[in-house]
Amino acid sequence: MDPSAARPRKPRRPGRPEADTAHAAQHPRRPPVHGRGRVVSGDTAAVRARLSGRQTGEFLGVHPTGRHIEMMSMEIHHITADRIGTTWHVEDFFGALQQMTGPAPA
Repeated sequence: MDPSAARPRKPRRPGRPEADTAHAAQHPRRPPVHGRGRVVSGDTAAVRARLSGRQTGEFLGVHPTGRHIEMMSMEIHHITADRIGTTWHVEDFFGALQQMTGPAPA
């Protein structure tokens, strides 16, 4: 898919603790974000994150399993005039779904 055809997300400044708190309040069933990696080149920044936690509420239509799950996400930001102008965002929802519905880990 051509990245320019993707629908841009509303800009947000990454790394703000209040943004993570607001995100958790909006998405109480999602695990917290851990371990970020960043790469910056010119006017583009890539951010990698791992969401990790125990599924205690309904998530992706799956009732609580109590299982520990991890989900990777990736964001690519295009910087314009010292601000995030466009963001492309991907999360591994399929991997999280497999962890919640697949065989229990040994």
